[in-house]
Amino acid sequence: MKRYPCRSRLSIKYHVNSAGNAYIVISLHHHFKHVLYVDVSMPPEAMEMIRDQAEWATPSILAVQVRKIYSQVSTAQVYNAWRELSEVHWRRDDLQIPSANKLLKEFGDEADIFEPKHVPEGVEILAWGMKKIAGPLKGKIIEVGMDATCMCNFNISFNANNRS
Repeated sequence: MKRYPCRSRLSIKYHVNSAGNAYIVISLHHHFKHVLYVDVSMPPEAMEMIRDQAEWATPSILAVQVRKIYSQVSTAQVYNAWRELSEVHWRRDDLQIPSANKLLKEFGDEADIFEPKHVPEGVEILAWGMKKIAGPLKGKIIEVGMDATCMCNFNISFNANNRS
Protein backbone atom coordinates (compact mmCIF):
# COMPACT_ATOMS: atom_id res chain seq x y z
CA MET A 1 0.00 0.00 0.00
CA LYS A 2 1.40 3.39 -0.91
CA ARG A 3 1.99 5.60 2.14
CA TYR A 4 2.36 9.36 2.23
CA PRO A 5 1.91 12.27 4.67
CA CYS A 6 -1.75 13.00 3.89
CA ARG A 7 -2.34 15.00 7.11
CA SER A 8 -5.81 13.46 7.40
CA ARG A 9 -7.69 13.86 10.65
CA LEU A 10 -10.42 11.86 12.32
CA SER A 11 -12.29 13.34 15.26
CA ILE A 12 -14.98 11.53 17.24
CA LYS A 13 -16.88 13.47 19.91
CA TYR A 14 -19.41 12.10 22.37
CA HIS A 15 -21.96 14.54 23.82
CA VAL A 16 -24.89 14.35 26.23
CA ASN A 17 -27.33 17.28 25.95
CA SER A 18 -29.32 18.79 28.82
CA ALA A 19 -32.24 16.42 28.12
CA GLY A 20 -29.91 13.44 28.68
CA ASN A 21 -29.80 12.40 25.02
CA ALA A 22 -26.41 11.14 23.86
CA TYR A 23 -25.05 11.75 20.39
CA ILE A 24 -21.78 11.28 18.54
CA VAL A 25 -20.22 13.68 16.04
CA ILE A 26 -17.72 12.19 13.60
CA SER A 27 -15.53 14.51 11.57
CA LEU A 28 -13.13 13.18 8.91
CA HIS A 29 -10.88 15.47 6.84
CA HIS A 30 -8.73 14.27 3.94
CA HIS A 31 -6.16 16.65 2.51
CA PHE A 32 -5.15 14.32 -0.33
CA LYS A 33 -7.14 11.79 -2.28
CA HIS A 34 -6.14 8.33 -1.10
CA VAL A 35 -5.09 5.62 -3.49
CA LEU A 36 -7.75 3.00 -4.03
CA TYR A 37 -7.31 -0.01 -1.77
CA VAL A 38 -6.24 -3.20 -3.48
CA ASP A 39 -5.96 -6.79 -2.39
CA VAL A 40 -2.44 -7.20 -0.98
CA SER A 41 -2.78 -10.81 0.10
CA MET A 42 -0.17 -13.34 -0.99
CA PRO A 43 -1.34 -15.46 -3.94
CA PRO A 44 -1.42 -19.15 -2.91
CA GLU A 45 0.92 -20.04 -5.80
CA ALA A 46 3.52 -17.52 -4.58
CA MET A 47 3.23 -18.91 -1.06
CA GLU A 48 3.78 -22.41 -2.46
CA MET A 49 6.97 -21.24 -4.23
CA ILE A 50 8.28 -19.91 -0.92
CA ARG A 51 7.19 -23.02 1.00
CA ASP A 52 8.98 -25.32 -1.48
CA GLN A 53 12.28 -23.44 -1.11
CA ALA A 54 12.16 -22.05 2.44
CA GLU A 55 14.58 -24.61 3.87
CA TRP A 56 17.47 -23.90 1.52
CA ALA A 57 16.87 -20.58 -0.30
CA THR A 58 17.56 -17.13 1.11
CA PRO A 59 14.68 -14.64 1.29
CA SER A 60 16.46 -12.24 -1.08
CA ILE A 61 16.71 -14.93 -3.78
CA LEU A 62 13.09 -15.95 -3.20
CA ALA A 63 11.92 -12.34 -3.42
CA VAL A 64 13.47 -11.97 -6.88
CA GLN A 65 11.95 -15.26 -8.09
CA VAL A 66 8.48 -14.57 -6.68
CA ARG A 67 8.36 -10.95 -7.86
CA LYS A 68 9.27 -11.96 -11.43
CA ILE A 69 6.00 -13.89 -11.62
CA TYR A 70 3.87 -11.99 -9.07
CA SER A 71 4.88 -8.33 -9.32
CA GLN A 72 2.12 -7.29 -6.92
CA VAL A 73 3.84 -9.19 -4.09
CA SER A 74 6.22 -7.00 -2.11
CA THR A 75 9.70 -8.01 -1.01
CA ALA A 76 8.57 -7.55 2.61
CA GLN A 77 5.75 -10.06 2.07
CA VAL A 78 8.23 -12.63 0.76
CA TYR A 79 10.61 -12.03 3.69
CA ASN A 80 7.78 -12.40 6.22
CA ALA A 81 6.45 -15.57 4.59
CA TRP A 82 9.97 -17.05 4.42
CA ARG A 83 10.63 -16.22 8.09
CA GLU A 84 7.40 -17.83 9.23
CA LEU A 85 7.90 -20.95 7.10
CA SER A 86 11.60 -21.43 7.86
CA GLU A 87 11.16 -20.92 11.60
CA VAL A 88 10.50 -24.63 12.09
CA HIS A 89 14.07 -25.37 10.97
CA TRP A 90 15.82 -23.19 13.56
CA ARG A 91 13.48 -22.03 16.33
CA ARG A 92 13.95 -24.03 19.53
CA ASP A 93 12.48 -21.68 22.16
CA ASP A 94 10.23 -18.63 22.35
CA LEU A 95 13.13 -16.58 23.73
CA GLN A 96 15.94 -15.70 21.30
CA ILE A 97 19.04 -16.48 23.36
CA PRO A 98 17.83 -19.82 24.75
CA SER A 99 16.65 -20.75 21.25
CA ALA A 100 20.04 -19.96 19.69
CA ASN A 101 21.85 -21.77 22.53
CA LYS A 102 19.77 -24.94 22.01
CA LEU A 103 20.32 -24.84 18.25
CA LEU A 104 24.09 -24.39 18.64
CA LYS A 105 24.23 -27.33 21.07
CA GLU A 106 22.64 -29.52 18.39
CA PHE A 107 25.62 -28.69 16.18
CA GLY A 108 28.36 -29.45 18.74
CA ASP A 109 30.64 -30.84 16.01
CA GLU A 110 30.43 -27.52 14.18
CA ALA A 111 30.35 -24.92 16.95
CA ASP A 112 31.81 -24.19 20.37
CA ILE A 113 29.70 -22.33 22.91
CA PHE A 114 31.82 -20.17 25.23
CA GLU A 115 31.00 -19.09 28.77
CA PRO A 116 31.78 -15.36 29.07
CA LYS A 117 33.05 -14.10 32.45
CA HIS A 118 32.47 -10.72 34.09
CA VAL A 119 29.12 -10.19 32.36
CA PRO A 120 27.24 -7.36 34.10
CA GLU A 121 23.97 -8.21 35.77
CA GLY A 122 21.01 -7.82 33.44
CA VAL A 123 23.10 -8.44 30.30
CA GLU A 124 22.36 -11.57 28.28
CA ILE A 125 25.06 -12.83 25.96
CA LEU A 126 25.72 -15.86 23.82
CA ALA A 127 29.26 -16.36 22.56
CA TRP A 128 30.18 -19.08 20.08
CA GLY A 129 32.82 -20.01 17.58
CA MET A 130 32.67 -21.97 14.35
CA LYS A 131 35.20 -24.82 14.48
CA LYS A 132 35.75 -25.12 10.71
CA ILE A 133 36.56 -21.43 10.51
CA ALA A 134 38.58 -21.10 13.71
CA GLY A 135 40.61 -24.32 13.31
CA PRO A 136 42.68 -23.30 10.26
CA LEU A 137 43.23 -19.84 11.78
CA LYS A 138 44.56 -21.15 15.13
CA GLY A 139 47.86 -19.43 15.95
CA LYS A 140 47.50 -17.00 13.03
CA ILE A 141 44.97 -14.56 14.47
CA ILE A 142 46.27 -11.61 16.48
CA GLU A 143 43.02 -9.75 17.08
CA VAL A 144 39.32 -10.26 16.49
CA GLY A 145 37.00 -7.27 16.47
CA MET A 146 33.25 -7.21 16.66
CA ASP A 147 30.76 -4.41 16.32
CA ALA A 148 27.49 -4.51 18.20
CA THR A 149 24.36 -2.43 18.39
CA CYS A 150 24.59 -2.18 22.16
CA MET A 151 25.99 1.11 23.51
CA CYS A 152 27.36 -0.50 26.64
CA ASN A 153 30.67 0.06 28.36
CA PHE A 154 31.88 -3.18 29.91
CA ASN A 155 34.54 -5.84 29.45
CA ILE A 156 33.75 -9.48 28.86
CA SER A 157 36.34 -12.24 28.77
CA PHE A 158 36.32 -15.96 28.23
CA ASN A 159 38.92 -18.66 27.88
CA ALA A 160 38.80 -20.37 24.49
CA ASN A 161 42.14 -22.16 24.88
CA ASN A 162 40.57 -25.30 26.30
CA ARG A 163 38.30 -25.71 23.24
CA SER A 164 39.14 -27.92 20.28
